[in-house]
Amino acid sequence: MVTLITGFSARFSFSRLCPWHRLLSTGADIDCSSSNDGVFFPRRALMYIPGSDVRKLNKIPTLGVDTVAIDLEDGVAANQKEAARSNLPLALSLATQGNSEVLVRINDMTSGHVKDDLKAIFAHRIKPHGIMLPKCESKEDLKILDFLVGFYTPPDAPIPSLHIMMESISSLLSIRDTCSYGLHRLKHLVLESVTFGSEDYLASLGIHDGEESHLLAARQSFVTQVKSLGLQALDSVSVDYKDIERLKLKSEDSARMGFTGKQVIHPGQIDVVQSAYSPSPESIEWAEELIRIFKEHQQFGKGAFTYKGKMIDRPILLQAENILKMKKALRKD
Repeated sequence: MVTLITGFSARFSFSRLCPWHRLLSTGADIDCSSSNDGVFFPRRALMYIPGSDVRKLNKIPTLGVDTVAIDLEDGVAANQKEAARSNLPLALSLATQGNSEVLVRINDMTSGHVKDDLKAIFAHRIKPHGIMLPKCESKEDLKILDFLVGFYTPPDAPIPSLHIMMESISSLLSIRDTCSYGLHRLKHLVLESVTFGSEDYLASLGIHDGEESHLLAARQSFVTQVKSLGLQALDSVSVDYKDIERLKLKSEDSARMGFTGKQVIHPGQIDVVQSAYSPSPESIEWAEELIRIFKEHQQFGKGAFTYKGKMIDRPILLQAENILKMKKALRKD
């Protein structure tokens, strides 16, 4: 019998046959349309925890972050990879005490570590909710990973979600092809989100210590393509974790751009980031009042109407509905 992390699974339904928290894009302020099975899970902040660091793993139940990624990749030294894999049972057991979604970030497909990572993930009774693949370059990476997951997954295990990171020039140029394959061709994984890795992207451009302006075009293209496919788009990490004010401004700008969440590397970043990707009390009040008035107009057979000096039609209504869906989802925390 396979056990899912209960703190999370008690709040959301799981199925072997259908996506369980896909985010559908509608171009809204806070984008959280429900999935085909009516379930939405916000990933406002995704925090990496090195699998080799037991002290940090012990903090998982108290983090209060939407998503935790137990890291077997960049956060783990080469001579600590096996130790990180050995710590997975402890990490996943600790995760049952919290309400976070829990992923495992495996090593990239060229590392030579993927098979050992997957063996370790599926060898134990408690399984993570999903797998995060860094440095995803093309649909070929997904094809191979899907085969390996199918090979190592126990017969009674639910299909895990998949979260890919695109971190190079070539990967950004093939986003649509890669993600379309992930959405329609995978048999043993369900693609749910795509994360932008800015540091590796800048390195692939040959840029050292790049400015925000160097990333603007790439981020706009990234979020547009990812959201057009109905996937969650997570923004790059802010490495200067002590500059909270700058983090706040960057996160709010990111949310306005259409990103649904952001990577974090320190507990001190969590509240600021999750607040930035949450609807404000003012926007909730606006959405509730707008929908109430819309329903009144519907009773009289009216379509578009004016609200607070602005013409309201279907796209604006979708924005209001998304805000309230996010409010409802956050209440489950």
